[in-house]
Amino acid sequence: MRCQSQQLPLNYQPVNHEHVKELAGIDDILRRHPHIKELVEQDLLVGVSDPATGAPGMNGDQVFRALIIKQMNGFSYAGLAFHLADSVSYRTFCGYGAFDQVPSRSTLAKNIKRVRQETLEAVNRMLVDFAREEKIERGRKVRVDSTVVETHIHEPTDSSLLCDGVQVLTRLMRRGSPSPSVTTASGPSGAIWAPTGPTTVANAPEPIGIC
Repeated sequence: MRCQSQQLPLNYQPVNHEHVKELAGIDDILRRHPHIKELVEQDLLVGVSDPATGAPGMNGDQVFRALIIKQMNGFSYAGLAFHLADSVSYRTFCGYGAFDQVPSRSTLAKNIKRVRQETLEAVNRMLVDFAREEKIERGRKVRVDSTVVETHIHEPTDSSLLCDGVQVLTRLMRRGSPSPSVTTASGPSGAIWAPTGPTTVANAPEPIGIC
């Protein structure tokens, strides 16, 4: 039985893992495209009067690499701060040494949110061109992953969807040319249309008894 060592080794042992190899591939691409960090750096300097003063912060390369880690794993900013401090692989990828202090959650959020949408679009076009040149992708089709965002719409119940359908049909009928007449429709639950006489498309009343 092997006795437990009282002292942990200080030297870093490379991890043989697919994710580490993936990070190494991304690192190679970023090093071959230094213009990416320059674009991010421009966003970070917006509103800064004198970049030479103040405490040293994250540079453009570190911000973009931290953004990549966050999006690859779906980390929150708190999770990103933890894994960046805990993982030697992530620290190395983002350019932090073993004894360097990594950014806090608020620092990561502040800097990553300053990267403009136009910058990310320019980086995406740059990477698509690179993939086309390297014959990795043709660049003809783009597959995106969307996120559900809360908005001000009602819950899509069966009755509400039926009501929406009737309202849309009524609106389309009003836009069309008038026809001689529209017959009334009724069912066991009551009349859908409630005309008082011969009804044309132009003067058809709004549907009642559904919503």
